[in-house]
Amino acid sequence: MVADGARARIVARDGDKIVAPMGEQFIGANLKSREINSDRPGRTKDRVGTGHHAMDPPTDPHRKLKADFARDLAAILEHELALHHYDELMLVAVPQTLGDLRSALSETVRKKVVAEVNKDLTQVPDHELGARLAALESAGK
Repeated sequence: MVADGARARIVARDGDKIVAPMGEQFIGANLKSREINSDRPGRTKDRVGTGHHAMDPPTDPHRKLKADFARDLAAILEHELALHHYDELMLVAVPQTLGDLRSALSETVRKKVVAEVNKDLTQVPDHELGARLAALESAGK
């Protein structure tokens, strides 16, 4: 699987060739800040005095979208494993997404992970991706 915070592809590989994409490319929400935070923030009173102020959201909305996307990908990987669509899994993702995936993957899927690579290959076309993945795998061994 190759992924970043908003896009992912799950592919099957034979040597340096991509033999079958598992489904389509997965696209997460990649919204602008004004689209995520379209509502006014909540207001609160000061404990002492009569002041009011806006409350900050507890988490960064962009960060939350990316973490949610990683959880969705983990669920897809769990489903694909239950259908016996793969025996080994190589995760290639940007560092933040790799961390999100690590925490979201179930133990059964985690046991299938043979390599984790900190790279963004989401823009690499399928005809080049197989060779790039094979090179990364051989460099890791």
